[in-house]
Amino acid sequence: MKEKHTPGPLYAKAINYIRDGERMPHICDAVGRVVCDGYLKPADAKLFASSPDLLAALKDAEFLLRKAAINWKEAAGMVDSFRRSADDARAAIAKAEG
Repeated sequence: MKEKHTPGPLYAKAINYIRDGERMPHICDAVGRVVCDGYLKPADAKLFASSPDLLAALKDAEFLLRKAAINWKEAAGMVDSFRRSADDARAAIAKAEG
């Protein structure tokens, strides 16, 4: 299935664009191409850039929770997977919050 969004990783970068005396961020893909150059506040740019990480962490957590809900006995053996998923989610949240 082809993705409908720009695949990550994405990065918030300040490029030579000045608005109200402040450098405004752009969103760039992994090879440095600008994928969003609108009027973004720095906090919005960080959130936008972290969206692929947030989506990946959410998909992983959803998979693990669904699997655990089907078979609780198997869930006890998935502690390392739950910890990894939680760590990935924390990292994505930290990136979003800057």
